[in-house]
Amino acid sequence: MPAVYKKAARAVANRFGHVSSGFSFWRSGVACLRITKPFGWCFPLMLTASFCGAADVDQLLPECAALSSTKPEVQDFTGYQGRVLLIDFWATWCPPCRKSMPFLNSLRNELGDQGFEVIAVNLDEETREATRYLASHPVDYPILFDPRGECPQAFAVETMPSSYFVGRKGRIRFVHHGYRESDRALIREKVLSLLEE
Repeated sequence: MPAVYKKAARAVANRFGHVSSGFSFWRSGVACLRITKPFGWCFPLMLTASFCGAADVDQLLPECAALSSTKPEVQDFTGYQGRVLLIDFWATWCPPCRKSMPFLNSLRNELGDQGFEVIAVNLDEETREATRYLASHPVDYPILFDPRGECPQAFAVETMPSSYFVGRKGRIRFVHHGYRESDRALIREKVLSLLEE
């Protein structure tokens, strides 16, 4: 992503809590950016009253593959059947994405024994930027790299960060856009409700 658009993305995300693509909208103090190429450069848009969509709730987990950060191979989500997943789309240029990671890591470590896993899909065009960031801010959950943007297209991602809550039967049950510290209780509640099913 060119520096000028990366700077714009940071500025909007710092103020409003997340960065979005596709339709620009104004809702609960949230601003959007359109992401093109696919899911590459960010272009700030005028704020309007449109709605940003995502993968449909109750649909089966979309098929897509991304590169593992620990193994030289392509991975998908089929190996996690029977577990509750939080699939988080993030990038190093997205401040709310980075802010969410310590919380997601602690939640994963707290509830992992009950069948919960976080999978983070990084969308940086240069994977070395994410690798450099993770070297100083490590997490315990799996990180996948998708610089070509195939997974966000499959999930119809329109907000950074976006979290997809997946039940044990492999269906998307909830979608959460953005991240603020005030979101922690709601995210935890959603995960617990899926673990109890």
